[in-house]
Amino acid sequence: MPESPAPTIRTSKCWFAIGSVSLQPGDGRPEAVVCYCGDIKQPLYFISTRGRHAVQVLLGQGQVSGPVSPVSTRFRDRLVGRIDGESGHLSLSKRYLWLAASLVLLYLLPAPWLELQRGAVLGSGELWRLVTAHWSHVGLVHLGLNTLGVLVLANLFPAQDRWQSWLPCLVVLALAVSITLLVTLPMLAWYRGFSGCLYGLFIYEGIRHLRVQPWTAVAVLALVTGKLANDALGLGGTGTSVLIGAPVVETAHIAGAVTGAILALVRGVPGRSGAQSTAQHQ
Repeated sequence: MPESPAPTIRTSKCWFAIGSVSLQPGDGRPEAVVCYCGDIKQPLYFISTRGRHAVQVLLGQGQVSGPVSPVSTRFRDRLVGRIDGESGHLSLSKRYLWLAASLVLLYLLPAPWLELQRGAVLGSGELWRLVTAHWSHVGLVHLGLNTLGVLVLANLFPAQDRWQSWLPCLVVLALAVSITLLVTLPMLAWYRGFSGCLYGLFIYEGIRHLRVQPWTAVAVLALVTGKLANDALGLGGTGTSVLIGAPVVETAHIAGAVTGAILALVRGVPGRSGAQSTAQHQ
């Protein structure tokens, strides 16, 4: 019986070492993914895409050292779900890519159709503006900053929720920010921008990933909280206002962050073995 060839490792270019391996010669699809993630504190493993056992590998030699303890199917699926099965490269969270695309596409519509207008909402009952306001922007720079933030989210956090769970959270974020602005800022005539929702999404994803990606999650939560505190003390915001050509409404950021935290705590913080599969739900 011919000896099986040593597996070949293709390491992708991303912020943690992750790649794929083919255990069958001539098989274009990877038999397993190899993952070393500092946040998850795992040694280097082949996580089988077809079985329930991880196989440890010796770095630099491409030799399989033998099976180790079984890994949770959900944990395995979560890791595998972040890999493109064909290329072995890191897959960005598709829902955030779609979200970024929606920001760009709706920017093509006249902003007055979408923006939050106090008179239109309270006087004429145009309630859709409570949501669509966050997809309108004052200019290209404003749009670019928010779109960039969404793309950062796509790269930092793999999806943990089904679309059916995540999308209502986004709608609740938008509604909460808009209603807070109408209630607390009676002199505010109109509002545009996704930044309030963006702050909420960073807080939401940070809390939801505390057990799975602790270092990344804590760093994101600290940075966002620090930015909010900095702005509340009047130490920031002016430069951004000049850059986008409109005043920064800090109340929207605070409302978004608080709502994001509440949503995350209500939904709970998944553990490593309890993380939901993302292979089919990104």
